[in-house]
Amino acid sequence: MNMRHKSLKFTVLAGAVAMTAMLAACSSSSTPAETSAPAESSAAGGTIDVGSGKITPKNIDKIAYMVQAGKTFSYTSAQALGAADAAKELGVTVDVYYSNLDPAAELSNFNQIFTTDKYGGLLIQSVNQQLCKTIGDGAVENSMLVYVVGNPLCDQATAVGEALWSPGTIGYMGGQNGVDGISGLLNDAAKVLTGPQNVMLAMGIKGHPSTVAWEAAFAEFQKTHSDWTLANETFTDFTTPGAFKAVQDSLQGNPGVTAIFSLYVDVTAGVVKAVEAQSLGGSVKVFENGGGSKVSVELLTSGKEAGSLPVYPYSLGYEGVKVMVAALKGTQPPKFTPFDGNPDGATQGTITKDTVAAFKPQW
Repeated sequence: MNMRHKSLKFTVLAGAVAMTAMLAACSSSSTPAETSAPAESSAAGGTIDVGSGKITPKNIDKIAYMVQAGKTFSYTSAQALGAADAAKELGVTVDVYYSNLDPAAELSNFNQIFTTDKYGGLLIQSVNQQLCKTIGDGAVENSMLVYVVGNPLCDQATAVGEALWSPGTIGYMGGQNGVDGISGLLNDAAKVLTGPQNVMLAMGIKGHPSTVAWEAAFAEFQKTHSDWTLANETFTDFTTPGAFKAVQDSLQGNPGVTAIFSLYVDVTAGVVKAVEAQSLGGSVKVFENGGGSKVSVELLTSGKEAGSLPVYPYSLGYEGVKVMVAALKGTQPPKFTPFDGNPDGATQGTITKDTVAAFKPQW
């Protein structure tokens, strides 16, 4: 049984007081399992300008949501939960498709979604840039609204603000994983790291939008912090075991590292284990964006991590679905929504051991 193309469907009827999620695996497609009788399709919604044309969606109560990772990633699970809660509240159906950080799975999911008349809207956090032109050219033709969340759709990993929006889509929600968020974390770290620094970047997959954003942000940061040297950039598979091995090998080959920056909490957990394995806990400071999880809170409280810039995956799912439903009904959304859609994100900033007690993680 092929577990790659597995998805979760949230079906919500008006007046429902509970929702049951059921997973189903199938041999060659991502067809979600039904949790209850699907709602009847509604008439076409309002017209939305997507830059490359105008779209009047065929269906305003069925939405697909392509998340970039799999169900074993707590970040992804929080997105799915947020989408489910918004679906329940608004009386729509949301089908979640898991791309498992695999471009082939992402393409298969997308083709299935776009070759049916089932959905009026698609939310997507993409694995890479492969769907940029396809969505840009095809959304109008297929009368489907597309909302990009978490990572930019096209070659925009170094962009900020409205420049993260892609023609053919209704908007972009994110920012915490982008250059703006990373730059904020680096500036916060510079306030507590005094003197010259020998830095390691513990990244994800090479070429992933978050990795590219980190590379750009750090290069820009060095222009005003010339005494910060990049000792090594280490690539990982976004998992804790993978990060542990990669970072431990890198530490052995790069003595004198004073700070390690991670782009995701599962990577951070591997970084911390590698630092401890090399008996460097007292000399190497660990920071992350892609944090703000329960694991981040534990690491900060214990002093094993010095700073965490939170991401808000539940907000991406919850607020993303709310924006999509409003757009399906004719409300034009902004091209850019910052702080992963979390209204409290603007005032949060980097969490430290001194401030973590007041922080409430989403995931």
